[in-house]
Amino acid sequence: MRDRLNARAIAAAFTAVLFAAGGGLVAARAADRAAGMDGEILAQLVALNENEVHAAQLAEKKDAEGPVLSFAKMIREDHGRNINDTEKLGDKLNIDLKKSTAVDSMRDEGERVLDRLDALKGDEFERSFLDEMVSGHRAALEKLDEWIREAQSPEVKSHLQATRQRVAFHLKEAERLQGAVR
Repeated sequence: MRDRLNARAIAAAFTAVLFAAGGGLVAARAADRAAGMDGEILAQLVALNENEVHAAQLAEKKDAEGPVLSFAKMIREDHGRNINDTEKLGDKLNIDLKKSTAVDSMRDEGERVLDRLDALKGDEFERSFLDEMVSGHRAALEKLDEWIREAQSPEVKSHLQATRQRVAFHLKEAERLQGAVR
């Protein structure tokens, strides 16, 4: 009888160890999925920022003037800094910035916008550039709100919220300039 009790105790202990190990696997898989989602979000944020930097660089190349040029410089600097901050955050959290069809799609859309803008000159370019900045920053705010809801890491959420504040400022500036160049 004593051998049976020991065998049951050993079996129960073994089952408990297996269950705990399985729970650890489940937790590890959940953490991997969370990091994957955050990696996708951060990769899309980098693509969004790259599109803004490229558009601002085009405005500088096209010799935008006065307030539009100042705005383009701010966009290039702020979004460039956000690219660096986003990549550093991914490194810090050991999150792989995922390449995906969503990232590719964002980059493709950025190229289409650049192609449209590149064909324009002077005042027509400046008006269209500001139109793109307004519509692009509105869309960016919608994406940021979505990403803030979906992000798993508190650090990623915080970075997205800070980014959102700056993008909202960019939108207000673009709308103000848009009204001034009409």
